[in-house]
Amino acid sequence: MIANHYRSFGLEIETIVKLSKAFTINASATLTDAKITQGANQGNFPRRQSPFIFTLLPSYTAGPLSIGVSTIGTAGSYTQDVNQLKMRGYVIFNPYINYRFSSFLTGTISGNNITNTLGLTEAEDSSITDNATNIVRARSITGRTISASLLLTF
Repeated sequence: MIANHYRSFGLEIETIVKLSKAFTINASATLTDAKITQGANQGNFPRRQSPFIFTLLPSYTAGPLSIGVSTIGTAGSYTQDVNQLKMRGYVIFNPYINYRFSSFLTGTISGNNITNTLGLTEAEDSSITDNATNIVRARSITGRTISASLLLTF
């Protein structure tokens, strides 16, 4: 049984800008205008539907060295169709450095969510009640991680 009917319009843009032989910027953005059109939640925003998400990846390559940072962001969204509990938007940064030591050996140091931002992607509960013990079950993005690796190509 479908409890809600939706209407959604959006715009998605992706681009790559080469500012020089060494410097490139990859970017994307998605704007979404979604509403529930029928049912008990008419006029509300659909659950977990962010109105704006984006990525930005500037990178620089000079000979064997490549560095960059992937930036990913989202605006806030509601946990459920009743629109009583909203998850905050967030931006995360994922920097990396690659160095090609030879044609068969590359070293990489990379970070994920380097600022250790709390980002929630979904939650099961629809509201928080005053003067009560509230437990909200939610899924979060991964916290800060940093890794180093060597790639051997043969």
